[in-house]
Amino acid sequence: MEGHGSCCQPSPSPDTMMPMKDDIQQTDDLTCVPVGLGGVHYRRVRDLLLRAFPPEERAPMPLLALNAFRRPVRLLAFYDGEVFAGFLNACFTERMVYALFLAVNDEVRSRGYGSRILTWLKEQAGPRPIALEVEPLEDAAPNREQRESRMRFYERNGFCDTGYLSIDGKCTYTVLSTAPEEEFTVDDLRDAYRTMFSPLFAPRIEPATI
Repeated sequence: MEGHGSCCQPSPSPDTMMPMKDDIQQTDDLTCVPVGLGGVHYRRVRDLLLRAFPPEERAPMPLLALNAFRRPVRLLAFYDGEVFAGFLNACFTERMVYALFLAVNDEVRSRGYGSRILTWLKEQAGPRPIALEVEPLEDAAPNREQRESRMRFYERNGFCDTGYLSIDGKCTYTVLSTAPEEEFTVDDLRDAYRTMFSPLFAPRIEPATI
């Protein structure tokens, strides 16, 4: 999740005309565009979602787009000029920002895009901590090296292990946050889950065992 770029806004499309969403924004030298149902931004985010996440870790793209019509939730495509850099799906509550999906376009990696998207997210979060999940570091995992690389990336960008796991069906994730472990509040994450998913589908949070 690394890269960088120069700035110029993509041509407006129906994706940018969503109600109750921020206008096109620029962060450093990236431009972010709200993603609605249909249109070029929707297709690019959908295709990257399918490439970046295994089936058991994905959410249906139409559901993500519909959920982003609610004020606390954002589904954003990021561009470096005309180059699609990646996307972010995040929920903004009063006390925390929760990032459900962050993916960098695999066709243009190693340009700092992942760090730049996180920089934008930190600016939007202000004093609120950001929480997200990654696959846990397991010796037997077939993608152990990829998991280690992902963990190092987030550590370089100010995230640390909270000591908690998020359990969603058959998937278990390590919860990372920009808040130090001793300052991380599980209740704030539960509230973010309820806001993002609804109480019926919110993941379970448990302390990680040593």
